[in-house]
Amino acid sequence: MRSRSNSGVKLDSYVRMVQKTILCYQVSRGVA
Repeated sequence: MRSRSNSGVKLDSYVRMVQKTILCYQVSRGVA
């Protein structure tokens, strides 16, 4: 049984997607 709710999983995946987008944006600008 998962202790996390579906909303929690969606939120976690959303945060990861945002972080990946920000990271790619910084790398493309050479700020990394």
